[in-house]
Amino acid sequence: MDIIQQLTLALGLGSLAGVSLYLTVALTGIALNMNLLTLAGDNQALQILEHPAVITVACALFALEFFADKIQGFDSVWDSVHTFIRPVGATLVAIQALGTVDPALQVIAGLLAGGSALVTHTAKAGLRVAVNSSPEPLSNMAVSAAEDVAVVGLFTLLAATFNNYPWISLIVFSTILLGLIWVMPRAFRLIRANVVLLWKKLGLSRSEGDSLPQVLTPDEDMLVAKALGTDAFTVAWSLPAISGNAKGIAGWRNNLFGTVVAIHEHPDTLVFLAKRRFHRMPLSFQIDGTEVHQTSRFLSENLTLFNRSRQTRMMFRFPRPDAGFVNRIADALRSRSAGRAGQMVVAMIEPELEPSAATPEPTNRSAAYSLN
Repeated sequence: MDIIQQLTLALGLGSLAGVSLYLTVALTGIALNMNLLTLAGDNQALQILEHPAVITVACALFALEFFADKIQGFDSVWDSVHTFIRPVGATLVAIQALGTVDPALQVIAGLLAGGSALVTHTAKAGLRVAVNSSPEPLSNMAVSAAEDVAVVGLFTLLAATFNNYPWISLIVFSTILLGLIWVMPRAFRLIRANVVLLWKKLGLSRSEGDSLPQVLTPDEDMLVAKALGTDAFTVAWSLPAISGNAKGIAGWRNNLFGTVVAIHEHPDTLVFLAKRRFHRMPLSFQIDGTEVHQTSRFLSENLTLFNRSRQTRMMFRFPRPDAGFVNRIADALRSRSAGRAGQMVVAMIEPELEPSAATPEPTNRSAAYSLN
Protein backbone atom coordinates (compact mmCIF):
# COMPACT_ATOMS: atom_id res chain seq x y z
CA MET A 1 0.00 0.00 0.00
CA ASP A 2 1.57 3.30 -1.09
CA ILE A 3 1.58 6.63 0.72
CA ILE A 4 -1.47 7.93 -1.19
CA GLN A 5 -3.52 4.92 -0.13
CA GLN A 6 -2.37 5.29 3.46
CA LEU A 7 -3.29 8.97 3.63
CA THR A 8 -6.59 8.34 1.86
CA LEU A 9 -7.55 5.57 4.27
CA ALA A 10 -6.69 7.64 7.35
CA LEU A 11 -8.38 10.77 6.04
CA GLY A 12 -11.47 8.97 4.73
CA LEU A 13 -12.16 6.79 7.76
CA GLY A 14 -11.43 9.67 10.12
CA SER A 15 -13.80 12.03 8.33
CA LEU A 16 -16.62 9.48 8.27
CA ALA A 17 -16.06 8.43 11.89
CA GLY A 18 -16.48 12.06 12.95
CA VAL A 19 -20.06 11.91 11.67
CA SER A 20 -20.88 8.35 12.75
CA LEU A 21 -18.15 6.21 14.30
CA TYR A 22 -20.33 3.12 14.68
CA LEU A 23 -21.66 3.22 11.13
CA THR A 24 -18.14 3.65 9.77
CA VAL A 25 -16.81 0.65 11.74
CA ALA A 26 -19.82 -1.46 10.69
CA LEU A 27 -19.43 -0.54 7.02
CA THR A 28 -15.69 -1.24 7.09
CA GLY A 29 -16.24 -4.67 8.62
CA ILE A 30 -19.01 -5.56 6.16
CA ALA A 31 -16.94 -4.34 3.19
CA LEU A 32 -13.96 -6.43 4.29
CA ASN A 33 -16.18 -9.46 4.91
CA MET A 34 -17.70 -9.19 1.43
CA ASN A 35 -14.35 -8.43 -0.24
CA LEU A 36 -15.60 -5.01 -1.32
CA LEU A 37 -12.55 -3.49 0.31
CA THR A 38 -9.25 -5.33 -0.15
CA LEU A 39 -6.13 -4.51 1.77
CA ALA A 40 -2.44 -5.08 1.16
CA GLY A 41 -0.53 -7.78 2.98
CA ASP A 42 0.88 -5.34 5.55
CA ASN A 43 -2.61 -4.07 6.21
CA GLN A 44 -4.22 -7.23 7.56
CA ALA A 45 -4.56 -5.75 11.04
CA LEU A 46 -7.67 -3.89 9.95
CA GLN A 47 -9.35 -7.17 9.11
CA ILE A 48 -10.17 -7.64 12.79
CA LEU A 49 -13.07 -5.33 11.98
CA GLU A 50 -14.65 -8.05 9.85
CA HIS A 51 -15.03 -10.30 12.88
CA PRO A 52 -18.78 -11.05 13.33
CA ALA A 53 -18.71 -9.91 16.96
CA VAL A 54 -17.22 -6.52 16.01
CA ILE A 55 -19.76 -6.02 13.21
CA THR A 56 -22.64 -7.02 15.50
CA VAL A 57 -21.62 -4.62 18.28
CA ALA A 58 -21.03 -1.78 15.78
CA CYS A 59 -24.44 -2.34 14.17
CA ALA A 60 -26.14 -2.45 17.58
CA LEU A 61 -24.51 0.82 18.64
CA PHE A 62 -25.39 2.40 15.31
CA ALA A 63 -29.03 1.32 15.73
CA LEU A 64 -29.05 3.08 19.10
CA GLU A 65 -27.43 6.15 17.57
CA PHE A 66 -29.85 6.07 14.63
CA PHE A 67 -32.82 6.70 16.91
CA ALA A 68 -31.02 8.95 19.42
CA ASP A 69 -29.80 11.14 16.56
CA LYS A 70 -33.34 11.88 15.46
CA ILE A 71 -34.70 13.09 18.81
CA GLN A 72 -34.65 16.86 18.89
CA GLY A 73 -32.43 18.15 21.66
CA PHE A 74 -31.18 14.72 22.68
CA ASP A 75 -29.11 14.53 19.49
CA SER A 76 -27.03 17.48 20.73
CA VAL A 77 -26.51 15.71 24.06
CA TRP A 78 -25.43 12.60 22.15
CA ASP A 79 -22.97 14.66 20.09
CA SER A 80 -21.56 16.23 23.26
CA VAL A 81 -20.90 12.80 24.77
CA HIS A 82 -19.16 11.72 21.54
CA THR A 83 -16.91 14.78 21.30
CA PHE A 84 -14.02 12.66 22.56
CA ILE A 85 -15.24 9.22 21.53
CA ARG A 86 -15.37 9.89 17.78
CA PRO A 87 -11.89 11.45 17.31
CA VAL A 88 -10.26 8.83 19.56
CA GLY A 89 -12.14 6.01 17.81
CA ALA A 90 -11.18 7.39 14.41
CA THR A 91 -7.53 7.54 15.44
CA LEU A 92 -7.53 3.93 16.64
CA VAL A 93 -9.27 2.69 13.48
CA ALA A 94 -6.82 4.59 11.24
CA ILE A 95 -3.76 3.27 13.07
CA GLN A 96 -5.18 -0.24 12.90
CA ALA A 97 -5.88 0.26 9.19
CA LEU A 98 -2.27 1.05 8.38
CA GLY A 99 -1.00 -2.19 9.87
CA THR A 100 2.78 -2.48 10.28
CA VAL A 101 4.31 0.76 9.02
CA ASP A 102 6.92 3.25 10.10
CA PRO A 103 6.07 4.66 13.58
CA ALA A 104 6.31 8.21 12.27
CA LEU A 105 3.70 7.41 9.62
CA GLN A 106 1.44 5.90 12.29
CA VAL A 107 1.61 9.14 14.28
CA ILE A 108 0.89 11.22 11.17
CA ALA A 109 -2.04 8.99 10.20
CA GLY A 110 -3.41 9.07 13.74
CA LEU A 111 -3.26 12.87 13.87
CA LEU A 112 -4.79 13.12 10.41
CA ALA A 113 -7.66 10.78 11.28
CA GLY A 114 -8.29 12.33 14.69
CA GLY A 115 -8.14 15.86 13.32
CA SER A 116 -10.46 15.15 10.40
CA ALA A 117 -12.89 13.38 12.77
CA LEU A 118 -12.89 16.42 15.06
CA VAL A 119 -13.63 18.73 12.13
CA THR A 120 -16.57 16.67 10.82
CA HIS A 121 -17.88 16.05 14.33
CA THR A 122 -17.83 19.78 15.12
CA ALA A 123 -19.59 20.59 11.85
CA LYS A 124 -22.23 17.95 12.57
CA ALA A 125 -22.78 19.21 16.13
CA GLY A 126 -23.03 22.82 14.95
CA LEU A 127 -25.53 21.92 12.25
CA ARG A 128 -27.67 20.10 14.80
CA VAL A 129 -27.68 23.06 17.17
CA ALA A 130 -28.83 25.28 14.30
CA VAL A 131 -31.55 22.84 13.23
CA ASN A 132 -32.75 22.39 16.81
CA SER A 133 -33.56 26.10 16.99
CA SER A 134 -36.66 25.23 14.97
CA PRO A 135 -39.53 23.84 17.08
CA GLU A 136 -40.64 21.28 14.48
CA PRO A 137 -38.84 17.88 14.53
CA LEU A 138 -39.03 16.95 10.82
CA SER A 139 -36.01 19.02 9.77
CA ASN A 140 -33.94 17.35 12.49
CA MET A 141 -34.92 13.88 11.22
CA ALA A 142 -34.21 14.87 7.62
CA VAL A 143 -30.71 16.16 8.48
CA SER A 144 -29.95 13.02 10.47
CA ALA A 145 -31.04 10.78 7.60
CA ALA A 146 -28.99 12.87 5.14
CA GLU A 147 -25.89 12.42 7.33
CA ASP A 148 -26.34 8.64 7.35
CA VAL A 149 -26.77 8.58 3.57
CA ALA A 150 -23.67 10.76 3.15
CA VAL A 151 -21.57 8.39 5.27
CA VAL A 152 -22.73 5.38 3.24
CA GLY A 153 -22.17 7.18 -0.07
CA LEU A 154 -18.69 8.47 0.79
CA PHE A 155 -17.63 5.11 2.19
CA THR A 156 -18.77 3.48 -1.05
CA LEU A 157 -16.59 5.97 -2.95
CA LEU A 158 -13.64 5.21 -0.68
CA ALA A 159 -14.00 1.44 -1.13
CA ALA A 160 -14.51 1.67 -4.91
CA THR A 161 -11.46 3.87 -5.53
CA PHE A 162 -9.12 2.67 -2.79
CA ASN A 163 -7.07 0.13 -4.76
CA ASN A 164 -6.81 1.74 -8.22
CA TYR A 165 -7.75 5.42 -7.90
CA PRO A 166 -7.14 6.47 -4.27
CA TRP A 167 -6.33 10.03 -5.30
CA ILE A 168 -10.01 10.56 -6.23
CA SER A 169 -11.13 9.88 -2.66
CA LEU A 170 -8.20 11.89 -1.32
CA ILE A 171 -9.28 14.94 -3.34
CA VAL A 172 -12.96 14.54 -2.38
CA PHE A 173 -12.32 14.19 1.36
CA SER A 174 -9.71 16.97 1.36
CA THR A 175 -12.15 19.33 -0.39
CA ILE A 176 -14.91 18.52 2.09
CA LEU A 177 -12.62 19.10 5.06
CA LEU A 178 -11.27 22.40 3.71
CA GLY A 179 -14.83 23.57 3.13
CA LEU A 180 -15.82 22.64 6.67
CA ILE A 181 -12.76 24.38 8.11
CA TRP A 182 -13.69 27.51 6.15
CA VAL A 183 -17.19 27.60 7.67
CA MET A 184 -16.02 26.53 11.15
CA PRO A 185 -15.84 30.07 12.63
CA ARG A 186 -19.43 30.65 11.51
CA ALA A 187 -20.44 27.33 13.06
CA PHE A 188 -18.83 28.21 16.38
CA ARG A 189 -20.56 31.60 16.45
CA LEU A 190 -23.90 29.95 15.68
CA ILE A 191 -23.43 27.33 18.41
CA ARG A 192 -22.47 29.93 20.98
CA ALA A 193 -25.37 32.22 20.08
CA ASN A 194 -27.96 29.45 20.25
CA VAL A 195 -26.59 28.08 23.52
CA VAL A 196 -26.83 31.52 25.15
CA LEU A 197 -30.35 32.05 23.80
CA LEU A 198 -31.40 28.61 25.03
CA TRP A 199 -29.87 29.35 28.44
CA LYS A 200 -31.96 32.49 28.75
CA LYS A 201 -35.10 30.81 27.38
CA LEU A 202 -34.86 28.17 30.10
CA GLY A 203 -34.79 30.95 32.66
CA LEU A 204 -31.27 30.16 33.85
CA SER A 205 -30.31 33.79 33.25
CA ARG A 206 -32.80 36.64 33.17
CA SER A 207 -32.83 40.37 32.54
CA GLU A 208 -32.77 42.64 35.55
CA GLY A 209 -35.04 45.63 35.91
CA ASP A 210 -38.24 46.72 34.20
CA SER A 211 -36.89 49.58 32.06
CA LEU A 212 -34.59 49.60 29.08
CA PRO A 213 -30.95 50.37 29.92
CA GLN A 214 -29.97 53.91 29.00
CA VAL A 215 -26.30 53.80 29.90
CA LEU A 216 -23.11 52.54 28.30
CA THR A 217 -19.73 51.47 29.57
CA PRO A 218 -16.86 53.91 28.96
CA ASP A 219 -15.59 51.79 26.05
CA GLU A 220 -19.06 51.64 24.49
CA ASP A 221 -19.44 55.39 24.97
CA MET A 222 -16.26 56.00 22.96
CA LEU A 223 -17.35 53.58 20.22
CA VAL A 224 -20.69 55.32 19.81
CA ALA A 225 -18.91 58.68 19.65
CA LYS A 226 -16.63 57.27 16.96
CA ALA A 227 -19.57 55.93 14.94
CA LEU A 228 -21.48 59.23 15.16
CA GLY A 229 -18.47 61.50 14.81
CA THR A 230 -19.41 63.51 17.89
CA ASP A 231 -18.93 63.39 21.65
CA ALA A 232 -22.17 65.24 22.38
CA PHE A 233 -24.95 62.67 22.61
CA THR A 234 -27.32 61.10 25.10
CA VAL A 235 -28.55 57.52 25.03
CA ALA A 236 -32.26 56.94 24.44
CA TRP A 237 -31.96 53.18 25.06
CA SER A 238 -29.60 50.27 24.64
CA LEU A 239 -30.09 46.51 24.75
CA PRO A 240 -27.78 43.50 24.23
CA ALA A 241 -28.52 41.59 21.01
CA ILE A 242 -27.07 39.07 18.57
CA SER A 243 -26.66 39.88 14.89
CA GLY A 244 -28.77 37.80 12.49
CA ASN A 245 -29.01 37.58 8.72
CA ALA A 246 -28.33 40.75 6.78
CA LYS A 247 -28.05 42.06 3.23
CA GLY A 248 -26.17 45.06 1.89
CA ILE A 249 -24.55 45.95 5.25
CA ALA A 250 -20.77 46.48 5.09
CA GLY A 251 -18.83 44.80 7.90
CA TRP A 252 -21.80 42.74 9.11
CA ARG A 253 -21.27 39.22 10.45
CA ASN A 254 -23.93 36.81 11.65
CA ASN A 255 -24.13 35.69 15.29
CA LEU A 256 -21.99 38.45 16.76
CA PHE A 257 -22.80 39.53 20.30
CA GLY A 258 -23.21 43.24 20.85
CA THR A 259 -25.40 46.10 22.00
CA VAL A 260 -28.03 48.00 19.99
CA VAL A 261 -27.99 51.70 20.86
CA ALA A 262 -30.40 54.53 19.98
CA ILE A 263 -29.40 58.18 20.45
CA HIS A 264 -31.63 61.18 21.21
CA GLU A 265 -29.68 63.60 19.02
CA HIS A 266 -29.66 61.23 16.01
CA PRO A 267 -33.16 59.75 15.76
CA ASP A 268 -32.53 58.50 12.22
CA THR A 269 -29.43 56.50 13.23
CA LEU A 270 -29.04 53.18 15.03
CA VAL A 271 -25.67 51.92 16.31
CA PHE A 272 -24.72 48.28 16.87
CA LEU A 273 -21.60 47.72 18.99
CA ALA A 274 -20.52 44.27 17.85
CA LYS A 275 -17.95 42.11 19.62
CA ARG A 276 -15.67 40.49 17.10
CA ARG A 277 -12.79 38.37 18.32
CA PHE A 278 -10.89 40.59 20.76
CA HIS A 279 -12.22 44.00 19.82
CA ARG A 280 -15.47 45.94 19.54
CA MET A 281 -16.71 47.10 16.14
CA PRO A 282 -19.24 49.95 15.89
CA LEU A 283 -21.73 49.77 13.00
CA SER A 284 -24.15 52.63 12.35
CA PHE A 285 -27.29 52.44 10.21
CA GLN A 286 -29.72 54.98 8.80
CA ILE A 287 -33.23 53.86 9.75
CA ASP A 288 -35.36 56.56 8.13
CA GLY A 289 -37.92 54.91 5.85
CA THR A 290 -37.12 51.48 7.29
CA GLU A 291 -39.77 48.81 7.80
CA VAL A 292 -39.66 47.12 11.21
CA HIS A 293 -40.84 43.51 11.54
CA GLN A 294 -40.97 41.63 14.82
CA THR A 295 -41.13 37.82 14.87
CA SER A 296 -41.04 35.23 17.64
CA ARG A 297 -38.88 32.17 17.18
CA PHE A 298 -38.22 29.10 19.29
CA LEU A 299 -35.09 30.55 20.90
CA SER A 300 -35.27 34.26 20.22
CA GLU A 301 -37.36 37.36 19.67
CA ASN A 302 -36.24 38.85 16.35
CA LEU A 303 -36.34 42.34 14.88
CA THR A 304 -35.82 42.71 11.13
CA LEU A 305 -35.17 46.16 9.64
CA PHE A 306 -35.75 46.40 5.89
CA ASN A 307 -35.20 49.44 3.71
CA ARG A 308 -36.63 49.07 0.21
CA SER A 309 -34.98 52.15 -1.26
CA ARG A 310 -31.48 51.21 -0.05
CA GLN A 311 -32.08 47.47 -0.54
CA THR A 312 -30.67 46.72 2.90
CA ARG A 313 -31.87 44.29 5.52
CA MET A 314 -30.58 43.43 8.98
CA MET A 315 -31.86 41.28 11.80
CA PHE A 316 -31.23 41.40 15.54
CA ARG A 317 -31.93 38.43 17.80
CA PHE A 318 -32.92 39.01 21.42
CA PRO A 319 -33.50 36.47 24.22
CA ARG A 320 -37.12 35.41 24.65
CA PRO A 321 -37.29 36.85 28.20
CA ASP A 322 -36.69 40.28 26.61
CA ALA A 323 -39.88 40.09 24.51
CA GLY A 324 -41.41 43.03 26.38
CA PHE A 325 -38.33 45.16 25.74
CA VAL A 326 -38.37 44.16 22.08
CA ASN A 327 -42.02 45.22 21.71
CA ARG A 328 -41.16 48.68 22.98
CA ILE A 329 -38.05 48.91 20.82
CA ALA A 330 -40.05 47.91 17.72
CA ASP A 331 -42.59 50.66 18.40
CA ALA A 332 -39.80 53.17 19.01
CA LEU A 333 -38.00 52.24 15.80
CA ARG A 334 -41.20 52.55 13.77
CA SER A 335 -41.69 56.03 15.16
CA ARG A 336 -38.09 56.97 14.47
CA SER A 337 -38.30 55.56 10.95
CA ALA A 338 -41.40 57.63 10.32
CA GLY A 339 -39.67 60.76 11.58
CA ARG A 340 -41.53 61.04 14.88
CA ALA A 341 -38.47 61.04 17.12
CA GLY A 342 -37.33 62.91 20.23
CA GLN A 343 -39.91 63.27 22.99
CA MET A 344 -42.37 60.92 21.29
CA VAL A 345 -39.86 58.07 21.30
CA VAL A 346 -38.92 58.76 24.91
CA ALA A 347 -42.58 58.82 25.91
CA MET A 348 -43.18 55.45 24.25
CA ILE A 349 -40.26 53.51 25.71
CA GLU A 350 -39.67 55.44 28.95
CA PRO A 351 -43.12 56.29 30.29
CA GLU A 352 -41.85 56.27 33.86
CA LEU A 353 -39.61 59.33 33.28
CA GLU A 354 -40.73 62.87 34.03
CA PRO A 355 -40.64 65.30 31.05
CA SER A 356 -37.74 67.14 32.63
CA ALA A 357 -35.74 63.90 32.74
CA ALA A 358 -36.52 62.81 29.20
CA THR A 359 -32.99 63.61 28.04
CA PRO A 360 -30.59 62.23 30.63
CA GLU A 361 -27.03 63.40 31.04
CA PRO A 362 -24.37 61.15 29.51
CA THR A 363 -23.06 58.59 31.98
CA ASN A 364 -20.59 55.77 31.96
CA ARG A 365 -22.34 53.31 34.26
CA SER A 366 -22.44 49.70 33.04
CA ALA A 367 -25.48 48.41 31.20
CA ALA A 368 -28.06 46.44 33.19
CA TYR A 369 -26.89 43.03 31.97
CA SER A 370 -25.04 41.30 29.18
CA LEU A 371 -25.83 38.39 26.88
CA ASN A 372 -22.44 36.81 27.45
